[in-house]
Amino acid sequence: MSPSTPELSIWDLDALSPENDGQSPSVPSPIPHVREIVDGTHVKRFKFTDTDLRRYFDSRDPYPTRNPATAVTSEKHEPDHRQKDILALLCRSSELAVEIGKYLSPGDIASLYRTSRAFHEAINQYMSASVRAWIAHKAPEAGRIFDFRLYKRHLVADPAGRTWGYQYDVTSDKRRAMSHQGSDDDPGHTVNAEKAEQVRAVPGLRYLQLVVGRDRYCREIRAILARNGHRTPSSMHPTLLKLWLCLDIPTSAQRAALLRNKDVWADADLYNAQLLFVKLGMHFNDPVYGPNTYELLHLMLGQRGLYPLW
Repeated sequence: MSPSTPELSIWDLDALSPENDGQSPSVPSPIPHVREIVDGTHVKRFKFTDTDLRRYFDSRDPYPTRNPATAVTSEKHEPDHRQKDILALLCRSSELAVEIGKYLSPGDIASLYRTSRAFHEAINQYMSASVRAWIAHKAPEAGRIFDFRLYKRHLVADPAGRTWGYQYDVTSDKRRAMSHQGSDDDPGHTVNAEKAEQVRAVPGLRYLQLVVGRDRYCREIRAILARNGHRTPSSMHPTLLKLWLCLDIPTSAQRAALLRNKDVWADADLYNAQLLFVKLGMHFNDPVYGPNTYELLHLMLGQRGLYPLW
């Protein structure tokens, strides 16, 4: 080899082209280039044909891969970020999705339900059981008093599509209905065949916000009275909830019937209610400036609920 002839290295990419013999360096190589990602780094490499590999490299790949786990990937490949979403992985189990909701406020649960598809689908499978579990964890006393059957406008159709026949027995005729009346089972736990095919109504997130919100408002009402020197016993909390339920009832006859029900209003509740009226009367009247009337108390108790009092 003449000293004036430059020595060509096997890794000289421009010298490897079969069309480059005798051509000036300014002529582009016919072997195409590709941009790839190797170990997280963008590199530019030749794309050899089988003929090129046999001619220059004895059919061996000049870019060997160390192991299949670090194989060269195309630049257009996009990593799958879904597997990195820990919330989506947890929500694959409905039980774990319910446990997550126990540590969130009703507003946060609603926001997560709107934005997370995994959480949305997990809760939709068992909407009724999920809402009941959250209420039992956050406000068990309020959930017992504010029965969801009293708030039909806050119910939603079962997202899972379960019908009334899934929950109750189906009566085929009047004879079967009469047999249920004579048995120990409650006849109200049966539905006719026509209603059994309808999608049942279950408590939804609006009902959850209603129950948990009222429980919080009643606790804060007691706290406001205590900060102003009007402390109440611990049993006052369920009495406030029952008073709110009584104010939800539209007619006086139904309210009187509720107050006569000793399963709902015990003697201790009647005493706590009277004590609450006295404390509110003292709170609304200044000992010096007055006005020495119960007009404001009557106004507050005439509202539909205790929310204005809060």
